[in-house]
Amino acid sequence: MKILTGTFTSDEFDETQFVSSHYTGSETFSIDYVDLPMNLITKFLEVFNNSGYKCSQIIDVQYHRTQISKEDRIRVPEEHEFGWHCDNVNYGYPVYSMLIYLQKDSTLKQFDFLIDADEIPIGVEDQTKMIKPTNIIKIPVAPIDGRLKCVIFDGNVLHTAEPYFGYGKRTCLLITGKKI
Repeated sequence: MKILTGTFTSDEFDETQFVSSHYTGSETFSIDYVDLPMNLITKFLEVFNNSGYKCSQIIDVQYHRTQISKEDRIRVPEEHEFGWHCDNVNYGYPVYSMLIYLQKDSTLKQFDFLIDADEIPIGVEDQTKMIKPTNIIKIPVAPIDGRLKCVIFDGNVLHTAEPYFGYGKRTCLLITGKKI
């Protein structure tokens, strides 16, 4: 299994291009990628294809934001709403996924990316709720020196967000490409 991590410069992504025209008031929403600037869609495809993850098209772009005020801080680690899952199940066909972390405040503790290094056997992706991760790898997601963390992985990989606590904001983009 291949998991790639890398970085983008923060000036390559202006969060307002996702939020201002698409924000609906919910913390997670899909963006009609047709509305995104073509150079951004082209960049996403180039990143997939240049990293060995061959995609025919971008099929989904989602914006995820968790924001917790200081008054509402979480004192005991909480599981993220998505739990352990595989993205292939969500789409019904093989995909690749790319997460670009736009922000993670230092006051929001843990909340990094967890991935199971053991591949799920073919044919059981739809049973991920019953599969327990066995070889967990933690990938820190906080931007460093203006560089945004990026993680690219196969849609059959079991993954989740780490339980978190504290207060602050964490935002990321999930870009999904259809496998060739």
